[in-house]
Amino acid sequence: MAAVSRDYRFAAEPRAIDNRNSKYREYIEEIPPANIMHDRRVVRGNTYASMIIPASTQQEIERQQARERERMKKSKQPAQSTSIKEASPENRDLQQDSYPLIEEPKQEPLLEAHSDPVSNPTQTQVEFFIDRPPTPLFIPNEVGVDVDTQIEDGDLFQFDIEVDPILEVIVGKCLEHARMEVLEEYEIELMRKHKRIFTQKRNAELIEVQRMEAEFIRREQEDNRRKLQARTQRELKKAAHQKYICRISSKRLFSNIRFDVCKRLQDLGVFKNPQDTTMHDQFMPWLLESLQGNLVRQVTVSDILETVFKQTVRELSRQHNEAVTVEYARREQIRQEEIRKRKETEARKQKRNEMRAKRQAERERIALKNKIEEEILNTGNHVDGVTKQPLSDSDGRYNEHVICSPGGQIGELLLFLSSIEETLETELNQEQVTGYLINYITHGMNCPALVYGNLRQPAVEKLNELVQEGIPTEYEEIVRFYMEYLMNTENSVPRTSLTILWNNPESFGIRYGLVEAFLYAYFTIVFAKEDNVQMFSLKEKTVVKGLNWADTGREAAIVRIKIPMKREEHEDEEPSVVSEIPEDQLLDKILMVTPSNENFSVLVIHQIGQRFFRNEMMNWIKATKIIETIDYDRLKAVFLTKCMDFEEKIISIKADGLPEYEFEIN
Repeated sequence: MAAVSRDYRFAAEPRAIDNRNSKYREYIEEIPPANIMHDRRVVRGNTYASMIIPASTQQEIERQQARERERMKKSKQPAQSTSIKEASPENRDLQQDSYPLIEEPKQEPLLEAHSDPVSNPTQTQVEFFIDRPPTPLFIPNEVGVDVDTQIEDGDLFQFDIEVDPILEVIVGKCLEHARMEVLEEYEIELMRKHKRIFTQKRNAELIEVQRMEAEFIRREQEDNRRKLQARTQRELKKAAHQKYICRISSKRLFSNIRFDVCKRLQDLGVFKNPQDTTMHDQFMPWLLESLQGNLVRQVTVSDILETVFKQTVRELSRQHNEAVTVEYARREQIRQEEIRKRKETEARKQKRNEMRAKRQAERERIALKNKIEEEILNTGNHVDGVTKQPLSDSDGRYNEHVICSPGGQIGELLLFLSSIEETLETELNQEQVTGYLINYITHGMNCPALVYGNLRQPAVEKLNELVQEGIPTEYEEIVRFYMEYLMNTENSVPRTSLTILWNNPESFGIRYGLVEAFLYAYFTIVFAKEDNVQMFSLKEKTVVKGLNWADTGREAAIVRIKIPMKREEHEDEEPSVVSEIPEDQLLDKILMVTPSNENFSVLVIHQIGQRFFRNEMMNWIKATKIIETIDYDRLKAVFLTKCMDFEEKIISIKADGLPEYEFEIN
């Protein structure tokens, strides 16, 4: 309900309610329905704000209250006598002489004066009505008996027969409408074509008219310009001719006249004037002497004033320069202070942004680590016999359980041969490399096969066909054939460790000739024939695996599966000592993982796999004693150094900037 003013009063007078026995209000037909929006007694307005009473309404209310107070005051005063006043002298003057003044007798007042008005207490009550509830809807009782009937299929109509005319009308109407639309589209296309031709003709005509108008304007302008040029030239010739005539006439007229006659007569003294003589002899000398004295005095005063002015200006300039210097210093100090505050603000903002970015990166790093542990490591497979499994290249495109290390087993073996060269300080020839490879496959390798996985599947099939057809027999030609074929970007898998190694082996400390000798020995075993019994017996232990990989982008992170650490707890408060588990206590068991899934891929490095395979090579070289004069400790140190450098360079090339996670899982 809208809020009302404190001066608001109900305008209707109260009256006693009728003695009605009915509980509900009857509807009166004689009273027409009224619109409540036009009732002055209804207070309208916003239900959440006070009603603003206009000034005119407030003034009317105040006037009513004043009239009410005046009425109450009069009702309390005693009633006065209503007798006729005696005629005063003023009234007598107004009377006519023929009618004498007659005094009326005094009468008693008709109303009795009371000090207190008579009042009787009574009660009243405004009408209170209860709305009558709506009359319920009259529903007559059902009369008669309900019956039903059964209509079988085909009793009322045959759909297939009676639908034919409807379909004929619908199909005919659709065809007719479609034909009308096609005709309409054809007519519209004709109209557009006619409009286009008409527009082209009109545009051509407009262009021609514009060209002719432009040509007419140019001709008219050229005509006016030529006429103006001719008229100007004619006026110039006329003026020049007149000058020439005037000059000739003047020369003829003044040819016999002497111009210096007056000057000669004046020089001779014929025109001598006494005033001029007085002027030159008396006045001019006096004037010159007076002027000279005045000039001397003026120069002296000017020098004095100039000295005073210079001193004043010099002092003011010095004060001004000092004030300017102080002001510049103050402004510079303010500017430096503002710069310092701005730099501090920017530094704080930058620090906050860096901290925010660092926290966000740390949160993302932790989330990615949990995701890798959940989706990659927890789905791995624990297997026994580390060296019995093939060692694959660290790449995020594998979709099977693998043991990963940069370069795989081929890269580890090539680094081991390079370490032998560096330890012996000599270069291995082709025969030595072939012998070491055959000896390693025969006596040192525990895995089922030495896998070369750096070629595409079509390239492997094509290489088999080329070998079947026949390849060069000379050593240099065979080596050149293998190197060109393996380094061809159409044949090799992009972005693998071996592809990077073949392109620039010297950057990893490996001799290029050693790479050629190793690949020649390996593929000689791969494509060995039955006549070479030794090579053919090792053919099953060398496999060239074709891959259908593409350069699908970088991995999401680097995952190092570290060797488990041993922690020694102390009884006192000293911190625990963390150290690697000794090699004799390592379990010959490893977690094989799948580096990629549907969401992301990672670059996996199995440190325990690297440890077992490198120990296998060292045990092989020691057990076979194929090189008796070599220092095994130095060989191991050089081998481990080369492997670490190769791993760092490969990771910097393939996964520079990626987050790195370490897991002690085995």
